[in-house]
Amino acid sequence: MSLAEKIYNHSPIFIQNLLITAYGYRLKKARYTQRFHHYCSSLIESQHYSSDKLRELQEKRFQKVLSESLPHVPFYQSILKEKALSPSEINLNNYTSVFPVLTKEILRNNQHAFVNSQKQPHKTETINTSGTSGTPLSITTTTDTLQQNYAFFNRCLSWAGVKHGDRCATFAGRVFISPTQNKAPYWRYNHASNAMLCSSYHISSQTIPSYIRALEKFDPVYIDSYPSALYEIAKYINQTGLNHTIRPKCIITSSETLFDYQRAALEQAFHCKVYDHLGSAEMVTLISQCEHGQYHFNPEFGLFEILDEDDAPVATGTPGRLICTSLINPAMPLIRYELGDSVTLSPDSCECGRHFPVVASLVGRTDDMIIGCDGRRIGRLDPIFKKMSSEIKETQIIQNDLTNITLKIVADDNYDKKLTNNIIDELKIRIGDCIQYHVEYVDTIPKTRSGKFRAVVSLIDTAQ
Repeated sequence: MSLAEKIYNHSPIFIQNLLITAYGYRLKKARYTQRFHHYCSSLIESQHYSSDKLRELQEKRFQKVLSESLPHVPFYQSILKEKALSPSEINLNNYTSVFPVLTKEILRNNQHAFVNSQKQPHKTETINTSGTSGTPLSITTTTDTLQQNYAFFNRCLSWAGVKHGDRCATFAGRVFISPTQNKAPYWRYNHASNAMLCSSYHISSQTIPSYIRALEKFDPVYIDSYPSALYEIAKYINQTGLNHTIRPKCIITSSETLFDYQRAALEQAFHCKVYDHLGSAEMVTLISQCEHGQYHFNPEFGLFEILDEDDAPVATGTPGRLICTSLINPAMPLIRYELGDSVTLSPDSCECGRHFPVVASLVGRTDDMIIGCDGRRIGRLDPIFKKMSSEIKETQIIQNDLTNITLKIVADDNYDKKLTNNIIDELKIRIGDCIQYHVEYVDTIPKTRSGKFRAVVSLIDTAQ
C-alpha cells in the first residue's frame, strides 16, 4: 500500500471527499481539454456520414496509424521485412492478408515489441488490464488517444440523452472505502466531476436501503454501473415494492455482460432505459447502444472482422470470433487483435439512421457471481489483477461453497509466490475474511466447451 493510500484510508470521510475531488480535478484538467471538445464535435458530425464516407474516414485513419507506427514497432517491422512491404502498400482491402490474427498470448509474451519506439516514455501513459481472460496486460497509450476515447464515450452518452458533466452516480471496481467500514456512507463524492462514487463491494440486503436514500438525495441525471452491482439494488426494489424517487434519465452499463433479466430489472426499478456498451482497455473496438436499442460498432474507433475457428469470415447472421484493429492508438497499434468475445452481425439497418454496422448479439464477460461473507453477491473481481505481476499468465477464482474459495494461478518460472498474499488480501477486501482461501498453482486452466475462459466460477446453486 502506498503512502498516499495510507493517508487516504486513515482520513475522516470529509477529507476523503476532498482528496477524491482534488484527484478528480486533476484528471478533469488533463482529460477534458480543448482537443477533447474538438474530438467530440468531429464525432457528432461523422455519425451522420454515409457508408462510403465512413469507409474513406477509416482508410485515412488506418493509413495514419500505419505510417506513424509500423516503421517503429518491432513486431510489425519483422512482418514487413519478411513480406518485403512498406506501410504505403497496405490498405483496408489487403491488410487481412498481410497480418496474422494477434492473440492475447502473443501480446502478453511480447508486449514491448508492440510499443512504438518513436513515442517518448514521458509522453505516454500505461493502462493495466486483466483482460477478459484474467491475463494481465499493459497497454501503452498517449493523452491524445485517451482524449479521443473519452470523446467516443461522450457520444455514447449523447445517444442516451445525457452528457459529460451531468450529475452521475457510479458503481465500478474501485476500492475507496475500507472493508472494515460497517455503516453508511458507502459512497464518496467527486465534486470536480459532479459524481457520486458508490462502492460495489458493500452492497447487501442490509445496506441497500442506505444506498437508495443516498441516491434519492443525490438525484443523479444518470447512473453508470457494472450490471451486477446495480442489479442487486434493482432486485431489492422490485421484490419489496419499495417506492422511491430515484429517476435518472438513463442507466449506462459496461464491463460485464448485461443479461436480459438484469436489463428488465433495472428498467423496472428505475423507470428508465438501459444503454449498454462494450469497450476494451486495449482500445481496439467500441460497441454501443443507440436511441433505438440497437448495438452498433463505432467505425471511426476501429476495424472489425468476425471469423470462424479457421480464421475465415463468417456469413452475416452467424456468430464468430471478434477480431479488431485500433484506429486511435498509434503508441501501441494492435492489428487484427482477438478480444476473446463472440458476436453476430445483423444484416439489418437501424431506425436511428446511422450507417454504423448493427450487432445482432454479443457475448462479453460471463463471469459468475461470488457470494460474500454476509450474503452479498459480488461481480467483476478482475480489477484485483490489473496491478499484478506479468509473471501471472492466468488466474481463476472458484467458489466451492459459502466458506471456501479456490484461487488457481498459472505462473511462469519467475513468479514470486509472495505476490499471492497480495491477491488474497485484495480478495478479502472485496469478499470478506470469513472465507477460507485456497491456492493451487497449475499448468493450465481448462476452458468451457465453447472455448471461453471463465475467470470466476461459482459452484453454488443460487437463484437469480
